[in-house]
Amino acid sequence: MPIGDKKGGFVRPGYDPLEVPNEPTSVSVTAGDTELAVSFTAPANTGGGAITAYQAATTTGASTTGASSPLTITGLTNDVTYNVRVWALNAYGPGPFGTGSGTPETLQRGVFAGGYNGPVNTIQYVNIASTGNATDFGDLNTPSRLGAGVSSPTRGVIGIARDGSDSIVNTIEYLTIATTGNSSDFGDLLSALNQYAGISSSHGGIA
Repeated sequence: MPIGDKKGGFVRPGYDPLEVPNEPTSVSVTAGDTELAVSFTAPANTGGGAITAYQAATTTGASTTGASSPLTITGLTNDVTYNVRVWALNAYGPGPFGTGSGTPETLQRGVFAGGYNGPVNTIQYVNIASTGNATDFGDLNTPSRLGAGVSSPTRGVIGIARDGSDSIVNTIEYLTIATTGNSSDFGDLLSALNQYAGISSSHGGIA
């Protein structure tokens, strides 16, 4: 074992500090909605045996276990900063930990759906807090040429005016903004219109 990798401590049943892995390096923490994704580089020195798992935990007690980077710690409180530790385990016990910190935050997404040149069933989104190209979100169940959207902080609702065959429809679909995926049926508008304009608050929407 290289001199710089030597470990010390007391041996107890099921734990040998001389044989545990080194700490993960290059630890980075990415904020999500009530969660933190902990990325890291696996230690080159795995000690006396292969790494069997990694664990990440906040100093408040929330934790998760996984086979590789990244590890996502869930169930956290938004806008609270957490100190995070991540370590590797092998048959001889847990190794020393690498550290990082992060602050979960409510996702700030802008979501777009459908399009005039179609039929178009594409849903895409951007992260409003940063610049960059749109990313695929999922698909509409009904391809849309014209329509309008309203939203709450957690849900987007899409009224579709014309479908892929250019027929006038009264379809309503919805999606959960924090979770990418296809839209689902919400219900029907009372009357089908040629085009829509939508306004909304955190409590409701009007098309």
